[in-house]
Amino acid sequence: VHDHMLGYIRDSKTPKEAWEKLKKIFAANMAARKLQLRQELNNIQQRDMAKMITVHTIIAVAAAKGWHLHQMDVKNAFLQGELEEEVYMIQPPGFESRVHPNAVCRLKKPLYGLKQAPRAWHSKITQYLHQIGFRMSKSDTSLYIRHESNNPIIIILYVDDLVIEGKDLVEINKVKSLLSGRFEMKHMNELHYFLGIEVIRTPVGILISQRHYVLNLLYKFGLTECKPVSTPLDRNLKIDADSGTAVCDPTKYRQIIGSLIYLTITRPDLSYSVGLLSQFMQNPRNLHLDCAKRILRYVSATMDYGIVYKSHTTIRLEGYTDADWAGYKADRRSTFGFVFSLGSGAISWSSKKQPTVALSSTDAKYKGTAPLAENPSKTQIGSNCQDREREREREREREREIIERELLY
Repeated sequence: VHDHMLGYIRDSKTPKEAWEKLKKIFAANMAARKLQLRQELNNIQQRDMAKMITVHTIIAVAAAKGWHLHQMDVKNAFLQGELEEEVYMIQPPGFESRVHPNAVCRLKKPLYGLKQAPRAWHSKITQYLHQIGFRMSKSDTSLYIRHESNNPIIIILYVDDLVIEGKDLVEINKVKSLLSGRFEMKHMNELHYFLGIEVIRTPVGILISQRHYVLNLLYKFGLTECKPVSTPLDRNLKIDADSGTAVCDPTKYRQIIGSLIYLTITRPDLSYSVGLLSQFMQNPRNLHLDCAKRILRYVSATMDYGIVYKSHTTIRLEGYTDADWAGYKADRRSTFGFVFSLGSGAISWSSKKQPTVALSSTDAKYKGTAPLAENPSKTQIGSNCQDREREREREREREREIIERELLY
């Protein structure tokens, strides 16, 4: 029996039947290796996906410089990878060999559902992109860049979807021809729809929105005919973990919040309200559910909202951050947020509750700024005595937290 042996059972009626069939084939050898295999598979690198900040950035650059954006789709991407490990599966039900009924099959290609499949595909296409002159970005393993004759070509890989950006349309078509010659591809020409994001190019610039996704969201939760509102949340409403009575089935609340989190890809105006309600996923109350539905009503009134990256603008990176002080009354923690823009549109934003209690409004703002700095320990907050005193107080606070944890545990 080889070291890397994996049983793969499909269409079994019950888990017990699946395990009994697995034992008959692999017997004691598989049982001895079961725990080790599970640990090895958990350590395998999962699917390599492009970061949303990367997607926003290349669209902003394309709008500012007037570059082209094209899209391609790989057919049966996972089946085109190469397995580095020896992986075995049992004979598929209904296709067992009569001569060797107890034999197992060694996989030559990854299958959909196999944990190694995403990594094998990513390694395969990365190797080919290196051969044709592309280099992987150090900040995002799904971003590839090639510089030739002052005509840069940028590729973003999201599983089996590719976005190709470049200055020269002829060079883009050459790259598309090379990819089509190596892999079975589907040409989609200019980029219009990507990961649920609508990309609309106008003379003014590029608009990204999720209008179609919003329509499906409202239909899913039965709010297509709802009364729209002008704000996501009521400013005078105080929300905490014990507001109202518990909902009977928290599944609907979790589905709404999960769907709204994906909507924040193009809607920075929802970051705070969705982030606030996502704190109550474990034990939601009726008040929380009503607030989630209010956000949907706000979304129905603003479904055409999105981010506009204007054409022929200066590419300049700007960032802003702010924080309240003890805004959440239950644990006296502060909420901080930030937004970064490139050119004329936002490319990254967030709104989160701080993990520790801030001692002052300045402390809250500093804690919100420190994670954004390249080296937080060297961030300058001033040289006067008050700033140094706050630094010493933070050190004492950390020491108190350590002592409390030791006393509790």
